[in-house]
Amino acid sequence: MLLDRPTGGADRLRIDRLPLAYIRLDVDGRVREWNRVAEQVFGYSREEALGKTCIDLIVPLPISAPLKEILRRVQSGDMHAHSVNENRTKDGRLITCQWHNTPIVEADGRHGGVISLAEEITARIRAGQELEESHAILRSVIEFIPDAIFMKDREGRYVWINSVAARIIDKPVEQILGYTDIELFAPETAQGIVECDRLVMESGTTMTFQESPVLAGPMRTYLTIKAPYRGANGDVLGLLGISRDITAQSSAEEQLKRQKERLQTIFDHIPIMIRFVDACGVRRQAGRRSRDNQLRGEYQVDFGELSRAASKNGEVEGRACGTIQ
Repeated sequence: MLLDRPTGGADRLRIDRLPLAYIRLDVDGRVREWNRVAEQVFGYSREEALGKTCIDLIVPLPISAPLKEILRRVQSGDMHAHSVNENRTKDGRLITCQWHNTPIVEADGRHGGVISLAEEITARIRAGQELEESHAILRSVIEFIPDAIFMKDREGRYVWINSVAARIIDKPVEQILGYTDIELFAPETAQGIVECDRLVMESGTTMTFQESPVLAGPMRTYLTIKAPYRGANGDVLGLLGISRDITAQSSAEEQLKRQKERLQTIFDHIPIMIRFVDACGVRRQAGRRSRDNQLRGEYQVDFGELSRAASKNGEVEGRACGTIQ
């Protein structure tokens, strides 16, 4: 049989120079060839391995169901019976290897053994698991934050988004990733967002914007911070953003502004000099005549008392703490 012939010098050299573990098994599953990489990966010398079965050497016991299925496929001549599975080394360690198995078929069609190439990928698997764990922690932290967080590529396509941002857009995450604002928002909203994104990426600086996108439901106002994110060479690859709903704060500030304007109008029509000071004596508001200094009369009001009264009753009921001269 071809498999029983010893490997010649030239073949031996080629096999030993392979970057993968090379194992040739006969029809009975016994090792007929075992190269230097196989020695390094599994710890057995070529002399120790020859004539032994893989079950004797490197298969963890008991044999798992997936491995049994791979062995069955190999023996049946399946040319695609590849696998990733655990193996044991001479010193008892468990490692993970990726296997590429090629069944050998004799001239008469009978199964004649198998040639297997193996690559140890233990470190790669561990690194992938650690990376996935890091991603899981990052996702948990970002989902815990009550603000909308997102990432876009250079073309404005969403490449990452948390559930808060998805709820604002009113679409599932999978219907947002890969799409641009032009495809997700009304034209008047999308145009403003795209322009802000362009400014951030072209300038390469962090910027803050106040946005009121046209969405389903009541109008909301968001304070959005956007910053470029860069690749290893420093090139801008896209942007990161975080948006906070400031609708209530913005509404309160607008109401306070309007209230102050109404009060100022009232004070400006009072025919005496009037000014409001806080507990520290700092002037907070004054009537027009006080500002113009046209009258000698002065009427001073305790600003703290006025504010508390206004907050309690919704009306200006501050008490006098000064005199008209």
